[in-house]
Amino acid sequence: MVKVIQGRQNGTLQEAYLTSLELGERAKRRVTKTMCIATLLRPQTRPSIGAHSGRIAGYTSASSSVGHLNKILNS
Repeated sequence: MVKVIQGRQNGTLQEAYLTSLELGERAKRRVTKTMCIATLLRPQTRPSIGAHSGRIAGYTSASSSVGHLNKILNS
């Protein structure tokens, strides 16, 4: 599973998958085309309706506990 995640992040998953199969060039093109179409047709992610975005006010001193929390969350 870790190799699949790394392959997706590095963009090498498709190449590794195609090289592991012993296919002819025509079959490789068909698999590549199918993979491209699948990525286009996958459902788009939407932000959650119940999630709120916000931030801690920047008017606190950095030495206070709220200032430390603000520094941690922004980094």
